[in-house]
Amino acid sequence: MDDVRRVAAALCDEGHLVATQRGTVVDPLTARGPIRLQQRVDRGEQ
Repeated sequence: MDDVRRVAAALCDEGHLVATQRGTVVDPLTARGPIRLQQRVDRGEQ
């Protein structure tokens, strides 16, 4: 699971993903417990 969080953190840093816990954006490397990964959506795209 550490490998997944490391990759998720890199993708968050690059702006591709957002990691959340209970609706709040968190750092995947420091968050404790389960996190949700979501694709970042630019508000200008439709």
